[in-house]
Amino acid sequence: WPSQLSGARWLRAFTASCIDLDRPETAIDVLRRLLPAIPLSGDLVAALMRAYVAAGDRGAADHVYKEHAAALAKADLGDPD
Repeated sequence: WPSQLSGARWLRAFTASCIDLDRPETAIDVLRRLLPAIPLSGDLVAALMRAYVAAGDRGAADHVYKEHAAALAKADLGDPD
């Protein structure tokens, strides 16, 4: 089924499946491996944060958010329209 979904939809579906199977750590491992390839992806960061919260690690979710915010600021993409 992954080939039938867009990147963002795949991330959400994969993360939800892992959480539903009580395996958020699996999602965390995979999503962390993807993060260096697409560090500015809000969809990836949101999925990773959901997985951390499901694993009971809200502190890690907050850290991921802060890292993402810093990466966006560093990228200097300008103001949104």
